[in-house]
Amino acid sequence: MKPNVRWRELVLPVGIITCLLVVLVPLPPFILDVLLACNITLAVVLLLSTVYTRSPLDLSTFPAILLVATLARLVLNIASTRLILTKAHTDGTVAAGQVIESFGQFVTGNDVIVGLVIFTILIVIQFVVITRGATRVSEVAARFALDGMTNRLAAVDSELNTGTIDVEEARTRRELTHLQSDFYGAMDGASKFVRGDAIAGVLITLVNIFGGLAIGLFQFGLSPAEAAGLYTKLTIGDGLVSQIPALLIALATGILVTRSASQSNLPSQVLDQLFKRPQVLVITAVFLTLLVFTRLPAIPLLAVAGSCLFIARQGQRNGRESHDRSNSQQRTPKRHNRHLTSHALSVEFGIGLLRLVDRNKGGDFLEKVDALREQFTKSMGLIFPKVHVRDNMQCERNEYRILVHNNVIASGQLAPRHLLVIDPDEQLKSSNIQSEAAVHSLASAPARWVRTEFKQDIQQLGLGGIAASAVLTQHLEQIIRQHAAELLSRDATQYLMDDLSREHPTLVQEVTPSLLRIGQVQQVLQSLLREGISIRPLGLILEELGNAALDNQQIPSLVRRVRSRMARHITHAIRDNQQRVSAYLLDPDLESEIVASSSWEEQDVVSSIGAQKMQSLFDQLAGVHKSSRLAGKEPVLLVHPLARPSVRGWADRFYPTIHIISHEELSADTHVDAQTPLLGQSSLVSVTESVNHNRHVEPNRPEIMKPRVA
Repeated sequence: MKPNVRWRELVLPVGIITCLLVVLVPLPPFILDVLLACNITLAVVLLLSTVYTRSPLDLSTFPAILLVATLARLVLNIASTRLILTKAHTDGTVAAGQVIESFGQFVTGNDVIVGLVIFTILIVIQFVVITRGATRVSEVAARFALDGMTNRLAAVDSELNTGTIDVEEARTRRELTHLQSDFYGAMDGASKFVRGDAIAGVLITLVNIFGGLAIGLFQFGLSPAEAAGLYTKLTIGDGLVSQIPALLIALATGILVTRSASQSNLPSQVLDQLFKRPQVLVITAVFLTLLVFTRLPAIPLLAVAGSCLFIARQGQRNGRESHDRSNSQQRTPKRHNRHLTSHALSVEFGIGLLRLVDRNKGGDFLEKVDALREQFTKSMGLIFPKVHVRDNMQCERNEYRILVHNNVIASGQLAPRHLLVIDPDEQLKSSNIQSEAAVHSLASAPARWVRTEFKQDIQQLGLGGIAASAVLTQHLEQIIRQHAAELLSRDATQYLMDDLSREHPTLVQEVTPSLLRIGQVQQVLQSLLREGISIRPLGLILEELGNAALDNQQIPSLVRRVRSRMARHITHAIRDNQQRVSAYLLDPDLESEIVASSSWEEQDVVSSIGAQKMQSLFDQLAGVHKSSRLAGKEPVLLVHPLARPSVRGWADRFYPTIHIISHEELSADTHVDAQTPLLGQSSLVSVTESVNHNRHVEPNRPEIMKPRVA
């Protein structure tokens, strides 16, 4: 720790202890003068800080400072009262120091009555005007901040879901909302200190006056005139030297609670808002000039009128220069920065498709993306980033491109104001409906584009049409599902953790970052998303990660434990209504060879088995599956837990759409229909078997769990 940091941390505690010592230990007048000067300085600094701050949160410690300042001022009142009552009869007006004496003589004009009047005016201004107004504003601000916090947080979530803001900005807005509610709640209580301080100032002054008179008359034998002149003058000086800083701090409190967040400080705002309209100043100058014809003095009025005209002229000149500068900047926009920006997800359009994103022309693509984001979040638990939409002159007129991290992943052709009609029997060709052939990756059968005005005609043929924006949205959803793992960034993972911590704070604190870094959690979630597994049960995933991390922090081991815990979720997506999974099995000898050739490392599992053998395996599986009764569904391959990572890695190269699960990932109520043949060198068999998933095999024990064949 740096020395200056240590000293800064000691300032506040030392100040509070000093206040307590002042109450107990009598102070010399010179020390009291120094402390009173510090009190006035603190009040001025606080007032100017509130004037020049841009947002109330820039002074988030103000409630605590207000409490400490009030305590210090009351403590100084006690110290000054002790000196006035114990030493005034011997030391005279210098008994409580030169500061109090100066306020008693200079400010009041050495007149007790004048001092009482000024003191009373200060109390009225502080207590009736500033303090009451600041207290009321603090109460209203605190109520609105607390009542509106839920709606503001919901608005942040809504903007994040729609992609209007990113994860980092959402986190910042959440923190700002909590800080605002905490600040205004604290200010609501702190404003009571200001009000109480004003009341205490009046009571302390009255007690000092009557106490001083009683001591002077009955203890020291002073005459009534001498006692009143001495103790009243010192008490008024003490009251003024306390109430002037109190008035400044009360004014600072009022300024702070009535401020709103802005990009400029208060003086700049006041000048900009009052003097930005020259015509107002001109009318004011004319009004002041007309007042010259009354009995009011002409020189002050004409001087102020001339000043208004001068300010109006300068403001008009500055306004023209600012307008010219703004136009110059608009004529030379800086467009080169857009080429340096990398977006996680974006869609580029040819000029003919821009109407799809233009709401004024009926474009609804952006609304469909919002609905897709909400639906995707509910199904997969992932909030995909904002979709950046832009035109690209390199695209053909009706072409679009979908990019992930500025790399073109997919493209296609659309026909605006047309419907995509899947027409496997080619009924449109024999009808009178005008159409044109369509080639699109989403069309698994012959399809044609039909103009939207023929929608009822194609419905009469028993066909349905998909609008161009809907076709693009479906294609975008397909790409997002395929690349969901890439779209889950560290910031997005942290946002998921922050969101989960609101319901399960203990779980999140236990796992991150004490057991696992956020990057490790991200890798596990990416592994699940890569195989189409929803991460919506995030609490369940994190709970199992916490348990697994105590034994092994290798990413493959963590993924294996999480997948085993999510067995019910995994099998639910691939089994039928009879709770059965039709799966292909590997030959036991081949499975043993895969396990033996697999090396479990920190980040991945590396397999040394031959690529040609694995390619032959998946080619054989594809051929068998194509001719089986399961054709049309994605095949399921059931393997040993220690072989699954290696087989998954090879499948990503040769057969990406296949489902690969291990025996551990089958829920207890799921039955397996093992299809023929068992892939490998064994003979063809037909099996129906129930596999228990509850057995776990550690990576250092490469034994094979062979399913029993019935």
